[in-house]
Amino acid sequence: MNKSKIVNNAEGRENQQPANPEDHSGMSRRGFLKGAAAGAAIASGAGLLTGGTMAFGETKQTESGVDLKGAKPIPPIAPPTKWDKEADVVIVGSGGGGLTGAVKAAEKGRSVIVIEKLQGPGGASKEAGLFFTGGGTRLQNAVKFALPAFPYNPDALVEMVSPWYQNTADKNLLRALAVKGPECVDWMEDCGVPWELNLENDKYFGPGVHIWKGSCKDGNYTRAMKPVTDHMYELAKKKGAEFIFMTSVIGLVEKNGRIVGVKTKNMKGKTLFIRAKQGVILAAGGFGVNRDMLEKYTPYANSRCGSSFAMPCDTGEVIRMGIGAGADLAGLGSVSCFDGGVDWVHENRGTFHQYLYNGSTQLARQPWLSVDITGERYQYLNSDPAPNLWNLSAIQMSRPGGRGFVVFDNDYETNIWKFKQTYCRKPLTPTMANASRVPAWLAPTDWRDGVKAALKAGVIKKANTIEELGKQLGFDAGVLSQSVEKWNEVCRTGKDNPVYQYQPEWLIPIRKPPFFGIRLGGFLYATACGLRVTPGMQVVNKRGKAIPGLYATFHVAGGQVGEQSVTGICFLADVGLSMTGGYIAAETIAKESA
Repeated sequence: MNKSKIVNNAEGRENQQPANPEDHSGMSRRGFLKGAAAGAAIASGAGLLTGGTMAFGETKQTESGVDLKGAKPIPPIAPPTKWDKEADVVIVGSGGGGLTGAVKAAEKGRSVIVIEKLQGPGGASKEAGLFFTGGGTRLQNAVKFALPAFPYNPDALVEMVSPWYQNTADKNLLRALAVKGPECVDWMEDCGVPWELNLENDKYFGPGVHIWKGSCKDGNYTRAMKPVTDHMYELAKKKGAEFIFMTSVIGLVEKNGRIVGVKTKNMKGKTLFIRAKQGVILAAGGFGVNRDMLEKYTPYANSRCGSSFAMPCDTGEVIRMGIGAGADLAGLGSVSCFDGGVDWVHENRGTFHQYLYNGSTQLARQPWLSVDITGERYQYLNSDPAPNLWNLSAIQMSRPGGRGFVVFDNDYETNIWKFKQTYCRKPLTPTMANASRVPAWLAPTDWRDGVKAALKAGVIKKANTIEELGKQLGFDAGVLSQSVEKWNEVCRTGKDNPVYQYQPEWLIPIRKPPFFGIRLGGFLYATACGLRVTPGMQVVNKRGKAIPGLYATFHVAGGQVGEQSVTGICFLADVGLSMTGGYIAAETIAKESA
Protein backbone atom coordinates (compact mmCIF):
# COMPACT_ATOMS: atom_id res chain seq x y z
CA MET A 1 0.00 0.00 0.00
CA ASN A 2 1.33 3.45 -0.89
CA LYS A 3 2.20 5.78 1.93
CA SER A 4 -0.64 8.25 2.48
CA LYS A 5 -0.21 11.90 1.55
CA ILE A 6 -1.90 15.16 2.34
CA VAL A 7 -1.54 17.64 -0.46
CA ASN A 8 -2.32 21.30 0.12
CA ASN A 9 -2.65 22.47 -3.44
CA ALA A 10 -3.19 26.07 -2.40
CA GLU A 11 0.50 26.07 -1.56
CA GLY A 12 1.55 23.49 -4.13
CA ARG A 13 3.46 21.30 -1.69
CA GLU A 14 3.00 18.29 0.53
CA ASN A 15 2.33 19.13 4.16
CA GLN A 16 1.98 17.25 7.39
CA GLN A 17 -1.31 17.71 9.24
CA PRO A 18 -1.06 20.71 11.62
CA ALA A 19 -0.99 19.95 15.33
CA ASN A 20 -4.29 21.77 15.77
CA PRO A 21 -6.84 19.83 13.70
CA GLU A 22 -9.13 22.86 13.55
CA ASP A 23 -6.44 24.71 11.64
CA HIS A 24 -6.65 21.99 9.01
CA SER A 25 -10.29 21.00 9.05
CA GLY A 26 -11.96 24.36 8.63
CA MET A 27 -11.47 28.04 7.95
CA SER A 28 -11.94 30.58 10.69
CA ARG A 29 -15.51 31.72 11.23
CA ARG A 30 -14.57 35.04 9.69
CA GLY A 31 -12.66 33.53 6.78
CA PHE A 32 -15.10 30.66 6.25
CA LEU A 33 -18.29 32.68 6.18
CA LYS A 34 -16.89 35.71 4.52
CA GLY A 35 -16.62 33.49 1.46
CA ALA A 36 -20.21 34.50 0.80
CA ALA A 37 -19.04 38.07 0.31
CA ALA A 38 -15.57 37.38 -1.06
CA GLY A 39 -16.37 34.19 -2.95
CA ALA A 40 -16.50 35.91 -6.32
CA ALA A 41 -13.09 37.47 -5.82
CA ILE A 42 -11.63 34.19 -4.64
CA ALA A 43 -13.21 32.29 -7.48
CA SER A 44 -12.25 34.64 -10.26
CA GLY A 45 -8.72 35.06 -8.93
CA ALA A 46 -8.17 31.33 -8.66
CA GLY A 47 -10.21 30.27 -11.66
CA LEU A 48 -12.76 28.42 -9.54
CA LEU A 49 -15.90 30.17 -10.75
CA THR A 50 -17.76 27.57 -12.76
CA GLY A 51 -20.99 28.47 -14.52
CA GLY A 52 -21.74 31.27 -12.09
CA THR A 53 -21.24 29.18 -8.95
CA MET A 54 -18.87 30.29 -6.22
CA ALA A 55 -16.48 27.69 -4.91
CA PHE A 56 -16.29 28.81 -1.29
CA GLY A 57 -19.36 30.98 -0.82
CA GLU A 58 -23.08 30.80 -1.38
CA THR A 59 -24.46 31.99 -4.69
CA LYS A 60 -26.88 34.86 -4.90
CA GLN A 61 -29.96 34.15 -6.93
CA THR A 62 -29.95 35.26 -10.55
CA GLU A 63 -32.38 38.08 -11.26
CA SER A 64 -35.91 36.77 -11.62
CA GLY A 65 -37.01 36.05 -15.16
CA VAL A 66 -33.55 35.46 -16.61
CA ASP A 67 -31.69 32.25 -17.26
CA LEU A 68 -30.59 30.60 -14.01
CA LYS A 69 -26.89 30.53 -14.76
CA GLY A 70 -25.94 28.83 -11.51
CA ALA A 71 -28.21 25.88 -12.37
CA LYS A 72 -26.92 25.14 -15.87
CA PRO A 73 -25.64 21.58 -16.52
CA ILE A 74 -21.86 21.26 -16.80
CA PRO A 75 -21.02 18.87 -19.67
CA PRO A 76 -18.20 16.34 -19.35
CA ILE A 77 -14.87 16.93 -21.04
CA ALA A 78 -12.59 14.75 -23.15
CA PRO A 79 -9.62 12.88 -21.65
CA PRO A 80 -6.23 14.59 -21.67
CA THR A 81 -3.32 13.33 -23.67
CA LYS A 82 -1.61 12.60 -20.36
CA TRP A 83 -3.05 12.10 -16.88
CA ASP A 84 -1.40 13.89 -13.94
CA LYS A 85 -2.50 11.37 -11.30
CA GLU A 86 -4.49 8.18 -11.12
CA ALA A 87 -6.15 5.90 -8.59
CA ASP A 88 -8.63 3.06 -8.66
CA VAL A 89 -11.25 5.21 -6.96
CA VAL A 90 -11.50 9.01 -7.06
CA ILE A 91 -13.80 10.57 -4.46
CA VAL A 92 -15.05 14.13 -4.73
CA GLY A 93 -15.66 15.49 -1.23
CA SER A 94 -14.39 14.45 2.19
CA GLY A 95 -17.57 14.64 4.29
CA GLY A 96 -19.12 11.58 5.89
CA GLY A 97 -19.78 9.74 2.63
CA GLY A 98 -16.40 10.58 1.17
CA LEU A 99 -14.63 9.32 4.29
CA THR A 100 -16.54 6.05 4.65
CA GLY A 101 -16.11 5.49 0.92
CA ALA A 102 -12.38 6.11 1.18
CA VAL A 103 -11.89 3.75 4.11
CA LYS A 104 -14.06 1.00 2.62
CA ALA A 105 -12.43 1.25 -0.83
CA ALA A 106 -8.94 1.17 0.70
CA GLU A 107 -9.99 -1.75 2.88
CA LYS A 108 -10.96 -3.57 -0.31
CA GLY A 109 -7.45 -3.03 -1.66
CA ARG A 110 -8.23 -0.09 -3.96
CA SER A 111 -6.02 2.96 -4.28
CA VAL A 112 -7.94 6.13 -3.41
CA ILE A 113 -7.63 9.86 -4.07
CA VAL A 114 -10.02 12.22 -2.27
CA ILE A 115 -10.46 15.78 -3.56
CA GLU A 116 -11.77 18.47 -1.21
CA LYS A 117 -12.27 22.17 -1.93
CA LEU A 118 -12.07 23.16 1.74
CA GLN A 119 -8.97 23.25 3.93
CA GLY A 120 -9.66 19.94 5.60
CA PRO A 121 -12.00 16.97 5.96
CA GLY A 122 -15.43 16.49 7.49
CA GLY A 123 -17.69 18.64 5.34
CA ALA A 124 -21.17 19.15 6.73
CA SER A 125 -20.96 15.80 8.54
CA LYS A 126 -18.63 17.15 11.19
CA GLU A 127 -21.32 19.68 12.15
CA ALA A 128 -23.93 16.95 12.70
CA GLY A 129 -24.89 15.33 15.98
CA LEU A 130 -25.92 11.73 15.39
CA PHE A 131 -26.25 8.65 13.18
CA PHE A 132 -29.81 7.33 13.38
CA THR A 133 -30.90 3.85 12.35
CA GLY A 134 -34.26 2.18 12.80
CA GLY A 135 -32.66 -0.90 14.29
CA GLY A 136 -30.41 -3.77 13.31
CA THR A 137 -27.10 -2.70 14.87
CA ARG A 138 -25.34 -4.70 17.55
CA LEU A 139 -26.05 -2.03 20.15
CA GLN A 140 -29.72 -1.86 19.21
CA ASN A 141 -30.14 -5.61 19.21
CA ALA A 142 -28.70 -5.67 22.73
CA VAL A 143 -31.49 -3.40 24.01
CA LYS A 144 -34.11 -4.99 21.72
CA PHE A 145 -34.90 -1.80 19.82
CA ALA A 146 -36.23 -1.71 16.28
CA LEU A 147 -38.82 0.16 14.22
CA PRO A 148 -41.61 -0.70 13.82
CA ALA A 149 -41.00 -3.65 16.16
CA PHE A 150 -38.21 -5.88 17.41
CA PRO A 151 -36.62 -7.98 15.96
CA TYR A 152 -35.43 -5.69 13.19
CA ASN A 153 -36.96 -6.27 9.77
CA PRO A 154 -35.74 -3.97 6.95
CA ASP A 155 -38.85 -4.66 4.87
CA ALA A 156 -41.14 -3.69 7.74
CA LEU A 157 -39.20 -0.45 8.20
CA VAL A 158 -39.55 0.39 4.50
CA GLU A 159 -43.30 -0.26 4.62
CA MET A 160 -43.57 1.95 7.71
CA VAL A 161 -41.76 4.95 6.21
CA SER A 162 -42.94 4.83 2.60
CA PRO A 163 -46.22 6.65 3.36
CA TRP A 164 -44.14 9.43 4.95
CA TYR A 165 -42.78 10.07 1.46
CA GLN A 166 -46.15 9.69 -0.31
CA ASN A 167 -44.78 6.36 -1.62
CA THR A 168 -42.67 8.29 -4.14
CA ALA A 169 -39.29 7.07 -2.86
CA ASP A 170 -37.78 4.02 -4.59
CA LYS A 171 -38.48 1.12 -2.24
CA ASN A 172 -35.49 -0.84 -3.50
CA LEU A 173 -33.23 2.10 -2.63
CA LEU A 174 -34.89 2.46 0.78
CA ARG A 175 -34.41 -1.23 1.46
CA ALA A 176 -30.72 -1.02 0.57
CA LEU A 177 -30.37 1.83 3.05
CA ALA A 178 -32.34 -0.12 5.68
CA VAL A 179 -29.99 -3.09 5.28
CA LYS A 180 -26.70 -1.27 4.83
CA GLY A 181 -27.25 1.53 7.37
CA PRO A 182 -26.99 -0.75 10.43
CA GLU A 183 -24.20 -2.68 8.73
CA CYS A 184 -22.29 0.58 8.22
CA VAL A 185 -22.68 1.49 11.90
CA ASP A 186 -21.29 -1.87 13.03
CA TRP A 187 -18.46 -1.66 10.49
CA MET A 188 -17.53 1.82 11.77
CA GLU A 189 -17.48 0.39 15.29
CA ASP A 190 -15.09 -2.29 14.03
CA CYS A 191 -13.05 0.58 12.57
CA GLY A 192 -12.66 2.02 16.07
CA VAL A 193 -15.62 4.39 16.45
CA PRO A 194 -16.81 4.05 20.08
CA TRP A 195 -20.56 4.29 19.48
CA GLU A 196 -23.10 4.45 22.27
CA LEU A 197 -26.87 4.81 22.09
CA ASN A 198 -28.39 8.12 23.13
CA LEU A 199 -30.36 6.64 26.02
CA GLU A 200 -29.51 9.47 28.41
CA ASN A 201 -31.10 12.34 26.46
CA ASP A 202 -34.09 11.00 24.54
CA LYS A 203 -36.71 8.61 25.88
CA TYR A 204 -38.41 8.31 22.48
CA PHE A 205 -35.66 8.03 19.89
CA GLY A 206 -32.56 7.54 22.03
CA PRO A 207 -32.19 3.82 21.20
CA GLY A 208 -32.12 4.77 17.53
CA VAL A 209 -29.36 7.34 17.89
CA HIS A 210 -25.68 6.39 17.67
CA ILE A 211 -23.29 8.99 19.07
CA TRP A 212 -19.57 9.06 19.82
CA LYS A 213 -19.31 7.92 23.43
CA GLY A 214 -19.69 10.86 25.79
CA SER A 215 -20.28 13.38 23.03
CA CYS A 216 -23.82 14.45 23.96
CA LYS A 217 -23.64 15.05 27.69
CA ASP A 218 -26.43 17.30 29.01
CA GLY A 219 -28.05 17.24 25.60
CA ASN A 220 -25.37 19.21 23.77
CA TYR A 221 -25.30 17.80 20.23
CA THR A 222 -23.19 20.55 18.72
CA ARG A 223 -20.54 19.07 16.40
CA ALA A 224 -20.92 15.71 18.10
CA MET A 225 -20.02 13.92 14.86
CA LYS A 226 -16.71 15.71 14.48
CA PRO A 227 -14.80 13.07 16.48
CA VAL A 228 -16.26 10.49 14.09
CA THR A 229 -15.18 12.29 10.91
CA ASP A 230 -11.75 13.04 12.42
CA HIS A 231 -11.32 9.36 13.25
CA MET A 232 -12.39 8.15 9.81
CA TYR A 233 -10.09 10.69 8.15
CA GLU A 234 -7.07 9.45 10.12
CA LEU A 235 -8.02 5.86 9.35
CA ALA A 236 -8.34 6.58 5.62
CA LYS A 237 -4.86 8.12 5.59
CA LYS A 238 -3.49 5.15 7.51
CA LYS A 239 -4.96 2.83 4.89
CA GLY A 240 -3.23 4.76 2.11
CA ALA A 241 -5.82 7.23 0.83
CA GLU A 242 -4.42 10.46 -0.60
CA PHE A 243 -6.22 13.72 0.21
CA ILE A 244 -5.95 16.83 -1.95
CA PHE A 245 -7.35 19.91 -0.20
CA MET A 246 -8.21 23.44 -1.37
CA THR A 247 -8.97 22.01 -4.80
CA SER A 248 -12.23 21.95 -6.76
CA VAL A 249 -13.40 19.52 -9.39
CA ILE A 250 -14.34 21.57 -12.45
CA GLY A 251 -15.36 18.76 -14.79
CA LEU A 252 -16.02 15.06 -15.16
CA VAL A 253 -13.88 13.38 -17.80
CA GLU A 254 -15.77 11.06 -20.15
CA LYS A 255 -14.57 8.53 -22.71
CA ASN A 256 -16.90 6.43 -24.84
CA GLY A 257 -19.81 7.03 -22.46
CA ARG A 258 -17.85 6.14 -19.32
CA ILE A 259 -16.70 8.55 -16.62
CA VAL A 260 -12.97 7.92 -16.40
CA GLY A 261 -11.75 10.73 -14.17
CA VAL A 262 -12.00 14.37 -13.20
CA LYS A 263 -10.37 17.68 -13.95
CA THR A 264 -9.46 19.79 -10.91
CA LYS A 265 -8.25 23.30 -10.23
CA ASN A 266 -6.64 24.57 -7.06
CA MET A 267 -6.68 28.02 -5.49
CA LYS A 268 -3.64 29.11 -7.47
CA GLY A 269 -5.23 28.10 -10.77
CA LYS A 270 -3.21 24.94 -11.33
CA THR A 271 -5.16 22.17 -13.05
CA LEU A 272 -4.81 18.42 -12.66
CA PHE A 273 -6.37 15.58 -14.63
CA ILE A 274 -6.92 12.66 -12.27
CA ARG A 275 -7.80 9.29 -13.71
CA ALA A 276 -10.25 6.99 -11.96
CA LYS A 277 -9.50 3.47 -13.14
CA GLN A 278 -12.57 1.92 -11.52
CA GLY A 279 -14.95 4.70 -10.56
CA VAL A 280 -15.67 8.26 -9.43
CA ILE A 281 -17.76 8.75 -6.27
CA LEU A 282 -19.45 12.14 -5.99
CA ALA A 283 -19.69 12.96 -2.28
CA ALA A 284 -19.60 16.76 -2.29
CA GLY A 285 -22.97 17.52 -0.70
CA GLY A 286 -26.04 19.24 -2.08
CA PHE A 287 -26.91 22.73 -3.30
CA GLY A 288 -28.32 24.32 -0.16
CA VAL A 289 -26.70 27.71 -0.76
CA ASN A 290 -26.98 27.84 -4.56
CA ARG A 291 -30.03 30.07 -4.98
CA ASP A 292 -30.35 29.37 -8.71
CA MET A 293 -30.45 25.60 -8.19
CA LEU A 294 -32.85 26.03 -5.30
CA GLU A 295 -35.12 28.13 -7.48
CA LYS A 296 -35.00 25.63 -10.35
CA TYR A 297 -35.31 22.37 -8.44
CA THR A 298 -36.85 23.31 -5.05
CA PRO A 299 -38.62 26.66 -5.63
CA TYR A 300 -40.97 26.42 -2.66
CA ALA A 301 -38.08 26.04 -0.24
CA ASN A 302 -36.13 28.79 -1.99
CA SER A 303 -38.86 31.33 -1.35
CA ARG A 304 -40.08 30.04 2.01
CA CYS A 305 -36.79 29.42 3.84
CA GLY A 306 -35.30 32.34 5.73
CA SER A 307 -31.87 30.77 6.28
CA SER A 308 -29.81 27.71 5.36
CA PHE A 309 -27.56 25.61 7.57
CA ALA A 310 -26.11 23.97 4.47
CA MET A 311 -22.36 24.48 4.23
CA PRO A 312 -21.27 27.64 2.37
CA CYS A 313 -19.55 25.30 -0.09
CA ASP A 314 -22.76 23.35 -0.86
CA THR A 315 -23.09 25.01 -4.24
CA GLY A 316 -24.00 21.95 -6.27
CA GLU A 317 -21.37 21.94 -9.02
CA VAL A 318 -20.97 18.17 -9.08
CA ILE A 319 -24.72 17.69 -9.36
CA ARG A 320 -24.65 19.96 -12.39
CA MET A 321 -21.78 17.84 -13.75
CA GLY A 322 -23.83 14.69 -13.27
CA ILE A 323 -26.75 16.29 -15.11
CA GLY A 324 -24.34 17.32 -17.85
CA ALA A 325 -23.26 13.68 -18.17
CA GLY A 326 -26.88 12.64 -18.74
CA ALA A 327 -27.98 11.78 -15.19
CA ASP A 328 -31.63 11.82 -14.19
CA LEU A 329 -32.81 13.65 -11.07
CA ALA A 330 -34.77 12.29 -8.12
CA GLY A 331 -36.41 14.20 -5.29
CA LEU A 332 -37.57 17.27 -7.21
CA GLY A 333 -38.89 19.85 -4.75
CA SER A 334 -37.53 17.97 -1.75
CA VAL A 335 -35.45 19.42 1.07
CA SER A 336 -34.96 18.89 4.78
CA CYS A 337 -35.81 21.83 7.03
CA PHE A 338 -35.77 22.78 10.66
CA ASP A 339 -37.96 25.52 12.05
CA GLY A 340 -36.82 29.07 12.78
CA GLY A 341 -34.94 30.28 9.71
CA VAL A 342 -34.17 33.88 10.67
CA ASP A 343 -34.68 36.03 7.58
CA TRP A 344 -31.18 37.47 7.23
CA VAL A 345 -30.78 37.41 3.46
CA HIS A 346 -34.28 38.54 2.52
CA GLU A 347 -33.82 41.64 4.68
CA ASN A 348 -30.40 42.27 3.12
CA ARG A 349 -28.78 41.99 6.54
CA GLY A 350 -26.63 38.89 6.11
CA THR A 351 -25.96 35.71 4.18
CA PHE A 352 -28.39 32.89 3.46
CA HIS A 353 -26.07 30.50 5.29
CA GLN A 354 -26.41 30.77 9.05
CA TYR A 355 -25.02 28.46 11.70
CA LEU A 356 -27.76 26.41 13.36
CA TYR A 357 -26.46 27.02 16.86
CA ASN A 358 -26.09 30.77 16.50
CA GLY A 359 -27.80 32.55 19.40
CA SER A 360 -30.26 34.44 17.21
CA THR A 361 -31.47 31.16 15.69
CA GLN A 362 -31.89 29.54 19.10
CA LEU A 363 -33.83 32.56 20.34
CA ALA A 364 -36.14 32.48 17.30
CA ARG A 365 -36.92 28.76 17.74
CA GLN A 366 -38.56 29.08 21.16
CA PRO A 367 -42.36 29.06 21.84
CA TRP A 368 -42.85 32.80 22.12
CA LEU A 369 -46.02 34.38 20.78
CA SER A 370 -46.04 33.09 17.18
CA VAL A 371 -48.15 34.92 14.60
CA ASP A 372 -48.33 35.37 10.86
CA ILE A 373 -48.57 38.68 8.95
CA THR A 374 -52.35 38.79 9.52
CA GLY A 375 -51.84 38.67 13.28
CA GLU A 376 -53.23 35.15 13.57
CA ARG A 377 -51.43 32.72 15.82
CA TYR A 378 -50.11 29.36 14.66
CA GLN A 379 -49.25 26.27 16.66
CA TYR A 380 -45.87 25.43 18.12
CA LEU A 381 -44.52 21.87 18.20
CA ASN A 382 -42.36 20.87 21.15
CA SER A 383 -38.87 19.48 20.44
CA ASP A 384 -39.83 16.34 22.34
CA PRO A 385 -40.56 14.23 20.28
CA ALA A 386 -37.79 15.03 17.82
CA PRO A 387 -39.81 14.96 14.54
CA ASN A 388 -41.34 18.27 15.55
CA LEU A 389 -37.96 19.88 14.87
CA TRP A 390 -38.71 19.63 11.17
CA ASN A 391 -42.52 19.46 11.19
CA LEU A 392 -42.78 22.97 12.67
CA SER A 393 -40.97 24.36 9.64
CA ALA A 394 -43.84 23.27 7.39
CA ILE A 395 -46.25 25.24 9.56
CA GLN A 396 -44.12 28.38 9.47
CA MET A 397 -43.55 28.14 5.72
CA SER A 398 -47.27 27.68 5.01
CA ARG A 399 -48.41 30.95 6.59
CA PRO A 400 -49.49 33.92 4.41
CA GLY A 401 -46.45 35.39 2.74
CA GLY A 402 -44.43 32.29 3.65
CA ARG A 403 -43.23 33.77 6.93
CA GLY A 404 -43.95 33.62 10.63
CA PHE A 405 -43.03 36.02 13.43
CA VAL A 406 -42.10 35.55 17.07
CA VAL A 407 -42.63 38.37 19.57
CA PHE A 408 -41.37 38.66 23.17
CA ASP A 409 -40.37 41.22 25.77
CA ASN A 410 -37.25 42.30 27.61
CA ASP A 411 -37.24 39.35 30.02
CA TYR A 412 -36.30 36.91 27.24
CA GLU A 413 -32.92 36.00 28.81
CA THR A 414 -34.75 34.54 31.81
CA ASN A 415 -37.89 33.28 30.09
CA ILE A 416 -36.07 31.27 27.42
CA TRP A 417 -35.15 28.62 30.00
CA LYS A 418 -38.81 28.03 30.91
CA PHE A 419 -39.41 26.37 27.55
CA LYS A 420 -36.98 23.47 28.10
CA GLN A 421 -36.38 22.86 24.40
CA THR A 422 -33.92 20.11 23.49
CA TYR A 423 -31.65 18.90 20.67
CA CYS A 424 -30.63 21.78 18.39
CA ARG A 425 -33.12 24.19 20.00
CA LYS A 426 -31.16 24.21 23.25
CA PRO A 427 -29.21 27.49 23.58
CA LEU A 428 -25.45 27.23 23.98
CA THR A 429 -23.86 28.32 27.24
CA PRO A 430 -20.16 28.46 28.17
CA THR A 431 -20.69 26.05 31.08
CA MET A 432 -22.54 23.29 29.26
CA ALA A 433 -20.81 19.96 28.66
CA ASN A 434 -18.51 19.86 25.63
CA ALA A 435 -18.81 23.64 25.13
CA SER A 436 -15.18 23.72 23.97
CA ARG A 437 -16.22 21.68 20.93
CA VAL A 438 -17.60 24.91 19.44
CA PRO A 439 -14.65 27.19 18.65
CA ALA A 440 -15.15 30.95 18.91
CA TRP A 441 -14.65 31.41 15.17
CA LEU A 442 -17.66 29.18 14.45
CA ALA A 443 -20.26 30.51 16.89
CA PRO A 444 -20.35 32.14 20.34
CA THR A 445 -20.75 29.56 23.07
CA ASP A 446 -22.89 32.12 24.91
CA TRP A 447 -26.14 32.35 22.94
CA ARG A 448 -26.64 35.93 24.12
CA ASP A 449 -23.62 37.09 22.11
CA GLY A 450 -25.26 35.86 18.93
CA VAL A 451 -28.42 37.72 19.87
CA LYS A 452 -26.44 40.93 20.37
CA ALA A 453 -24.93 40.58 16.90
CA ALA A 454 -28.38 40.05 15.36
CA LEU A 455 -29.75 43.08 17.20
CA LYS A 456 -26.86 45.19 15.94
CA ALA A 457 -27.49 43.96 12.39
CA GLY A 458 -31.18 44.80 12.73
CA VAL A 459 -32.46 41.32 11.92
CA ILE A 460 -33.97 41.17 15.41
CA LYS A 461 -36.29 44.17 15.70
CA LYS A 462 -36.45 46.19 18.89
CA ALA A 463 -38.94 48.91 19.87
CA ASN A 464 -40.33 50.61 22.94
CA THR A 465 -43.95 50.04 21.87
CA ILE A 466 -45.73 47.10 20.25
CA GLU A 467 -47.12 49.40 17.57
CA GLU A 468 -43.63 50.53 16.58
CA LEU A 469 -42.40 46.94 16.62
CA GLY A 470 -45.24 45.94 14.30
CA LYS A 471 -44.27 48.72 11.92
CA GLN A 472 -40.67 47.53 11.82
CA LEU A 473 -41.78 43.96 11.13
CA GLY A 474 -44.12 45.01 8.33
CA PHE A 475 -47.54 44.54 9.98
CA ASP A 476 -50.49 46.73 9.09
CA ALA A 477 -51.29 49.37 11.72
CA GLY A 478 -52.87 47.93 14.87
CA VAL A 479 -52.54 44.27 13.85
CA LEU A 480 -49.66 43.26 16.12
CA SER A 481 -50.96 45.33 19.04
CA GLN A 482 -54.26 43.46 18.88
CA SER A 483 -52.47 40.11 18.72
CA VAL A 484 -50.40 40.93 21.78
CA GLU A 485 -53.51 42.04 23.70
CA LYS A 486 -55.23 38.73 22.94
CA TRP A 487 -52.08 36.84 23.89
CA ASN A 488 -51.74 38.60 27.22
CA GLU A 489 -55.35 37.74 28.01
CA VAL A 490 -54.68 34.06 27.27
CA CYS A 491 -51.64 34.25 29.55
CA ARG A 492 -53.78 35.80 32.29
CA THR A 493 -56.25 32.90 32.18
CA GLY A 494 -53.44 30.32 32.12
CA LYS A 495 -55.32 28.15 29.62
CA ASP A 496 -54.61 28.15 25.89
CA ASN A 497 -56.72 27.16 22.92
CA PRO A 498 -55.78 23.51 22.24
CA VAL A 499 -55.32 24.33 18.54
CA TYR A 500 -51.99 26.01 19.32
CA GLN A 501 -50.65 23.32 21.69
CA TYR A 502 -48.94 25.74 24.05
CA GLN A 503 -48.05 24.29 27.43
CA PRO A 504 -49.06 26.34 30.52
CA GLU A 505 -45.46 27.31 31.35
CA TRP A 506 -45.12 28.80 27.87
CA LEU A 507 -47.90 31.33 28.44
CA ILE A 508 -45.64 34.26 29.20
CA PRO A 509 -47.22 37.72 28.79
CA ILE A 510 -45.52 40.44 26.74
CA ARG A 511 -45.41 43.46 29.04
CA LYS A 512 -41.90 44.69 29.77
CA PRO A 513 -40.36 47.06 27.20
CA PRO A 514 -38.40 47.15 25.04
CA PHE A 515 -40.16 44.61 22.85
CA PHE A 516 -38.59 42.32 20.28
CA GLY A 517 -39.66 40.53 17.13
CA ILE A 518 -38.09 38.24 14.53
CA ARG A 519 -39.28 37.48 11.00
CA LEU A 520 -38.57 33.89 10.00
CA GLY A 521 -39.23 31.10 7.54
CA GLY A 522 -38.02 27.55 7.32
CA PHE A 523 -34.40 26.74 8.17
CA LEU A 524 -33.09 24.66 5.27
CA TYR A 525 -30.39 22.23 6.32
CA ALA A 526 -30.09 19.85 3.36
CA THR A 527 -31.36 19.41 -0.16
CA ALA A 528 -32.94 16.04 -0.94
CA CYS A 529 -33.04 16.54 -4.71
CA GLY A 530 -30.07 15.13 -6.56
CA LEU A 531 -28.82 12.56 -9.02
CA ARG A 532 -30.92 9.44 -9.30
CA VAL A 533 -29.05 6.35 -8.11
CA THR A 534 -29.50 2.59 -7.96
CA PRO A 535 -29.49 0.70 -4.65
CA GLY A 536 -25.74 0.30 -5.31
CA MET A 537 -25.35 4.11 -5.55
CA GLN A 538 -24.66 4.02 -9.30
CA VAL A 539 -25.82 7.20 -11.04
CA VAL A 540 -28.43 6.49 -13.73
CA ASN A 541 -29.64 8.33 -16.82
CA LYS A 542 -33.23 9.21 -17.73
CA ARG A 543 -33.78 5.70 -19.07
CA GLY A 544 -32.73 4.20 -15.77
CA LYS A 545 -29.44 2.89 -17.15
CA ALA A 546 -26.31 3.20 -15.02
CA ILE A 547 -23.73 5.69 -16.26
CA PRO A 548 -20.53 3.61 -16.25
CA GLY A 549 -17.92 4.76 -13.79
CA LEU A 550 -20.13 7.24 -11.93
CA TYR A 551 -21.40 6.83 -8.36
CA ALA A 552 -22.88 9.25 -5.84
CA THR A 553 -23.65 9.37 -2.17
CA PHE A 554 -26.14 11.65 -0.47
CA HIS A 555 -26.68 14.55 -0.82
CA VAL A 556 -25.29 14.62 -4.33
CA ALA A 557 -27.73 11.75 -4.79
CA GLY A 558 -31.42 12.44 -4.23
CA GLY A 559 -34.79 10.78 -3.85
CA GLN A 560 -34.35 9.44 -0.32
CA VAL A 561 -37.52 11.19 0.90
CA GLY A 562 -39.44 11.05 -2.35
CA GLU A 563 -40.75 13.96 -4.39
CA GLN A 564 -41.99 17.40 -3.32
CA SER A 565 -41.24 17.08 0.40
CA VAL A 566 -40.21 20.15 2.39
CA THR A 567 -39.86 18.43 5.75
CA GLY A 568 -38.45 15.14 4.57
CA ILE A 569 -36.21 13.18 6.88
CA CYS A 570 -34.83 9.76 6.06
CA PHE A 571 -34.73 6.97 8.62
CA LEU A 572 -30.93 7.29 8.51
CA ALA A 573 -31.18 11.05 9.17
CA ASP A 574 -28.71 13.04 7.03
CA VAL A 575 -25.21 12.19 8.16
CA GLY A 576 -26.19 8.52 8.27
CA LEU A 577 -27.42 8.77 4.69
CA SER A 578 -24.14 10.25 3.56
CA MET A 579 -21.98 7.71 5.37
CA THR A 580 -24.05 4.73 4.32
CA GLY A 581 -24.10 5.90 0.70
CA GLY A 582 -20.30 6.16 0.59
CA TYR A 583 -19.98 2.73 2.17
CA ILE A 584 -22.33 1.18 -0.41
CA ALA A 585 -20.69 2.93 -3.38
CA ALA A 586 -17.23 1.67 -2.43
CA GLU A 587 -18.59 -1.86 -2.02
CA THR A 588 -20.28 -1.71 -5.42
CA ILE A 589 -17.09 -0.57 -7.15
CA ALA A 590 -15.12 -3.34 -5.45
CA LYS A 591 -17.62 -5.99 -6.59
CA GLU A 592 -17.77 -4.73 -10.17
CA SER A 593 -14.00 -4.56 -10.51
CA ALA A 594 -13.25 -7.86 -8.80
